This record gives sequence, C-alpha cells and structure tokens, in this order.
Amino acid sequence: CLFCFFCLGFAVCRINVVKHFIGQATGFSASCRLSPAELLALQKQQRYEEVCEAWPCLEDFTLEAFSAVVDALLALDRPEDVGLFFYKAAVNLSHLRPNLYQSIRAIEQSQAPMTCISIALQEVFRNRDPLDERSRQELLVAFARTNDEKYAHEAFKDLQRVPREIGYRTVQGFLSCSNLDAAIQYLQKAQEHGSLALQELLVETAYAVEADAHNQRTRMCELLALGDDFFPPLLACAFRVAVACEAQDVYDLAVSALKGPGIGIDVLAPFVQAAQIFDPQGGVDVLKELVLDEDAHLAAQKLRSHADEVTSAWIDLAFGSAFPVSWADLSEGLPVPSSSQRSRSGIHSETAGDQAIQQGQQGGPRTGLEAPPRTENTLSLLSAACVAGDRDSADGQLERMEGAAVDSQSLR
Repeated sequence: CLFCFFCLGFAVCRINVVKHFIGQATGFSASCRLSPAELLALQKQQRYEEVCEAWPCLEDFTLEAFSAVVDALLALDRPEDVGLFFYKAAVNLSHLRPNLYQSIRAIEQSQAPMTCISIALQEVFRNRDPLDERSRQELLVAFARTNDEKYAHEAFKDLQRVPREIGYRTVQGFLSCSNLDAAIQYLQKAQEHGSLALQELLVETAYAVEADAHNQRTRMCELLALGDDFFPPLLACAFRVAVACEAQDVYDLAVSALKGPGIGIDVLAPFVQAAQIFDPQGGVDVLKELVLDEDAHLAAQKLRSHADEVTSAWIDLAFGSAFPVSWADLSEGLPVPSSSQRSRSGIHSETAGDQAIQQGQQGGPRTGLEAPPRTENTLSLLSAACVAGDRDSADGQLERMEGAAVDSQSLR
C-alpha cells in the first residue's frame, strides 16, 4: 500500500503544473530565470539559502550577484565553498574574471567572523589558478589586513610584480593590525622590488614604532636603513626613540641622515635633546653646520628662547662657533658703549689678554698690529650675547674689547 502511494506521489510531482507550483513556493522554478536585482533583493531580506539556490537561475551573471552569493556563503558559515565558487566563475564566466578582485576585497570587508573570512581567503588562494594577476595582488592585501603572515608570504611569492598601490596597502594592512615587524618586512620587500615610494609609509611606520615600546631600537634602525633621503618626521621620531630607549646606535644613524636645508624646530628640538645625552661636543659641531641654513637658524633661535639654561648655553656654543665676530666687525659694525652703559655692565674680570697687556707694559713695548691675545673668547661671548638679545652682557664684552684696544694703542 505504501509503495502504491509512493508511486502515485512520484507521478503527480512529475506533472509540469505541479512542478511550477512547487517552484513558485520556493521563490523560483527550474524553468524561469531570475534577474540579478531579484537575487540582490533576496540578499537584503537575508534569505541566504535562496540566494545560493537562485544563482544557477540567473538570466545575467553580474559581479554584484556573484558578490551577493559569496556574502551569502559567509553568512551561512560555508567559507570552504568560496574558493571553488571563485574557481568555477573564473573558468566558466570569463567576463567576470577581470573584476573578481573586487569580490576578494568584499570578503575582507565582510561582517562575518574573522575566522570565517580567513578560511574563505585561504580557499580562494588554493583555487587561484584561473585568477588573473590583479586578483592575486588583492589576495596579498587581504591577507595583510587579516594579519595572515603565512599566506601573505605565499601570495607575495606568487606575484610577478608588486605595484606601488599594492605595496602601500599591504604595509598599511599590517599596520592596521599593529603587526609592526611584518609592516617593516614588507617595506623592505617593496623597496627591493623598486615598487614603492617610501616617504609617507616610513613616517607612518615610525610613528607606530614610537607609540609601541616593544623592540623600538631594532625597528627604528631598520626604518632608518630604508630612508635614503632626508625625511624630517622620520628623524624626529628616531631622536625621540633614541632618548626613550637610550639607544646610541639609533642616534648615530639619525645624525648621519641629518642634513639641510629645511630643518625646522620639530626636528631640531629632539636632536638637541638627544645630542646633549649621547654626544655633547659632536652635537655642537653638527648644530654649528645646521644653523648656517636660514630655516635651521631661525628654528634654533626659537628653540633657545623656550629652552632651559643648560640647553640655551649649549646652543650658544654652536652659534658662537658658526657666527664668530671678527675684530673689524667690532670696530665698524657694533656701537661703542657709552659711559653709562659701561658702568651698568659691571663686567671687569681680568682675562688672559689683560694679563698679557700688563706684562707688555712692565717688560717693554709690544710689537705688531694684531689684537691682544685671547680676544676670540671675548668675541664668542659677545656673539652669543647678541644672539640672545642680552644688551647688558654685550655692553660688558664691548667695554673689555675697547679697553684692550686702547691698551694696545698705548703699547705701540
């Protein structure tokens, strides 16, 4: 009896009218064709099973419909089917192949769990044979943004070339995951391939290294080795990191790349701080060369006006060496102080030059037209006072210079 009912039911279901009715109950039939808009409507209604079933019935296979099916597979927790779906689409639907990279990007940006996204991307990579170069490049970026170093390494080896945009997005992908070691590694790889302009990414990575206290010294040394040109923000980060982790080698690398023109206070301030710690005398020599540039000169003056007493004196050493005041400059360009200014200055300490003058007076007349000995010390002090705007100190130095000149004339 049961067998008879089974046979009857089978025969009834074979009738076209019944088949059409059953098809309408599920939203589509084997004989009708669906438009891509209808499939997208099913996706918006979150009827993911029907989205997958409707794919073979589409009248036009578009990229939007394809991406909708991929999204449905992820929503149904079926990431293992995504790779085969890409493979069949690339083989059978050649018009979709050049744009499949957009669907790969959509996977990475999906709202599905990260584990599901990672499995889907890995399956696509395993079935990558019919995919074009653009899709394979997008896989590299997707693996970076999901922090999948293993598959990113394999995807990088699989590429024929790494365009600038892909290299940039790969490094940014690892930076977004706070994977600084991987970001620096791919900066190095991109530079080896000559495919990336590094300035902006180097600075972005340097800021991330400065913010992360882990392994700062090694990471900053690797970044500085990549910077062939002068990048002020990178060097500013390097000097700050050198001070923070007491890294002499980071300071030395940064100083070797420090050159003008165009050095502003944002670089000069951390350099001065680091130089006073690691190499005070050598730092003065470096600053002496830098301040010959107008931008660095103005920056140093601004920095000095806000610095503490020790730092101000350190900067004055560089200014005094870089801009010495000659004997002729004093006699022609600087005003002779009045008697009131002399009395106000209060600087009457005896110098080696004064002692030499006294010795000349006691032992006989002095020959030659040169300035008295040890004048250069007074000149340096006068230069520093002029730069600092210290009028009283400058007047005092001038009084000493004038007195030495008078004594010299009398000796003649």
